[in-house]
Amino acid sequence: MSKKLVLFDIDGTLTVGGIGHAKQENQAIKDVCGKEVDVREFNIQGKTEKAIFTEVLQSLGYNEKQIKELVPEILKEEIRIFLEQADKEVRNACPGVKKLLQQLQGMDCRLGLVTGNQSEIAFAKLRQGGIADFFSLGGFGDKVLERYRLVEIALMEAKKKFNEGYKGKQIVIIGDSKRDIDSGKPFGAKTIAVLTGVESAEEIKPTKPDYVFKDLTDTEKVLEAIFND
Repeated sequence: MSKKLVLFDIDGTLTVGGIGHAKQENQAIKDVCGKEVDVREFNIQGKTEKAIFTEVLQSLGYNEKQIKELVPEILKEEIRIFLEQADKEVRNACPGVKKLLQQLQGMDCRLGLVTGNQSEIAFAKLRQGGIADFFSLGGFGDKVLERYRLVEIALMEAKKKFNEGYKGKQIVIIGDSKRDIDSGKPFGAKTIAVLTGVESAEEIKPTKPDYVFKDLTDTEKVLEAIFND
């Protein structure tokens, strides 16, 4: 049995709750650009923050040069807003998550994140759920447009920080959206869908995940899915 790199999405996979991150994204755009928008009109599920803000600015008519200048400002403003409001939010770990992470911590695997969130926001959410200390690497959504490149970044970080290389089914992606599952395909990764987010089994199954779970409460079955080669 080979060592695994287990990469988790955050929203709807590891944590649930909060007052609505989309509202904070909207406010960041308004603060920087003076434009009223609703990012939820852009099918944001599973997209990176960089991709979301780029798409919104394109729809507002900004050119490539303007977008390149404005997106970093919006990302920075989003962090400020999120952290300012974080204490007002209630966010919890999804069912079964803490027990699963505790079990994985003592097994032959490395735990990481692949999330559309920026790292500061990602770890703030994980701290609210009491699970931040389980993760040592990740790919974050302020760096790239394409979701699959988050996996690429996590793989590079595993090599750089721990001198560990992973390929094929040694990589395990756990997420709650079609984009989460699709992100593992270029790497031949094992993919596990969990139905604790906003997408249903009917929406996710066409992406052909290797496993689908209602939630992560059946620790034994989830561990079997992760380590079964």
